[in-house]
Amino acid sequence: MRARTRITDITRTDLIKFYGGAKNCVVIPDIEDASLHHLDGNTANSVFQNLLPVGHHLHAKLKAKKQNWKLDDKLSKAKLTFRANEHFKIGYPTRSLGCMRLAYALYAHYQRDKIVRKQTLILELNSATHALYFLRRAARSCHFDIQNENSLIFLQLTYLLNKELRSTLKVSKKIPRYPVGELFIELGSWLNELGHPNEGVQLLRICKELMILIKDLGFNDLHSVARYQRQIANACVSAGGYEKEYREALQIAKELTGSDINNKCATLTIELRHLISRYASGKENTNFEKLYHHLLFDKVPKVQIHEPHGTDQTYLELEAHLLVCDSLWPRPFKLKYQKMMLGKRIRKLLKLETDRRISVVLDQFTIKAVRSAQFNNEFQEMEEFLQTRKFPVLNNKSKDAILAFAERLSTTDSYWEDKWGKCQLKS
Repeated sequence: MRARTRITDITRTDLIKFYGGAKNCVVIPDIEDASLHHLDGNTANSVFQNLLPVGHHLHAKLKAKKQNWKLDDKLSKAKLTFRANEHFKIGYPTRSLGCMRLAYALYAHYQRDKIVRKQTLILELNSATHALYFLRRAARSCHFDIQNENSLIFLQLTYLLNKELRSTLKVSKKIPRYPVGELFIELGSWLNELGHPNEGVQLLRICKELMILIKDLGFNDLHSVARYQRQIANACVSAGGYEKEYREALQIAKELTGSDINNKCATLTIELRHLISRYASGKENTNFEKLYHHLLFDKVPKVQIHEPHGTDQTYLELEAHLLVCDSLWPRPFKLKYQKMMLGKRIRKLLKLETDRRISVVLDQFTIKAVRSAQFNNEFQEMEEFLQTRKFPVLNNKSKDAILAFAERLSTTDSYWEDKWGKCQLKS
């Protein structure tokens, strides 16, 4: 190992900006005397992407772990995943990312026994996929400029894909098919949600066979299948021209977890996006009122949002799209009252976003539809609301990095073998 490299002031500034403070431990946020830990254990690699603020006590445990595989309970994957989810609920997706980067590093860089590492390969890949998920959620916020090729999001993404995960794929000649499928879904979700839906649809389609297998084999992971189907439906709406595939994916998502309130809100949001996209393209201008009324009151029970709970992002995104649709459906004899009530809902939504540290983004066609509606002319509060809905579009280098890694992933000799030995597939 080379000599320790000094951590530059620029790197320290980037860490403070990204994690919300370089002195706060990402695992135990109450601890403020954090040290900067090198995730790969190599102190010569002092780049921003390889550093993470952790408390002195945990840092000492991590350094000792080079000689000892037994972990502090706070550093178990279960505890780190729990902490990541807690960070995410209160609006700190970058700290969630930090927890999962650490979980991944414990498998990828601290496990000396090659046989044991092969046995824990699924957990290693699962941790990396979770890290990519939380990085995507951070990218969707308005706090980072992901169109800039030098953004901190881009640095984290390319480091994870090109350095960390490419190394993981070399561990075994056979990579378990399920985590490979999870990775494909996450990569497709990146492209779908961040401005490249046509490429996203193609990656998500690769996983269709995998998801059918999970459902047919009776795996108790229907929520994952439902999330996948929602991503397909969302991608079809964003890309346009995939009506049949959109309806099939949405129907499956509803059937799998129909009673789950989070899934119900998410699928309703997708249907609202679909309706808005058709309005923006001029296909449903005259029938909008009828279709919107039918969607809310006949197909799906209307969801009343008081205070968000659970996955806050889902509820706030639904409320934002309900706001948009209500502005596209003017009540001729109650325009003044309608604008007053919409203004009140906008102020409430903005307050909730501030309190939860969440930024709801809207598609470009949604913003176009709202601005084209005559009702919203001279509606200042709505215009101000739209100006804060910055739609994130991933820069081309990030898109190319995702597609290049997906191509590499597609060449792995992956297999599927469930614990009962019911089937085995080779790519």
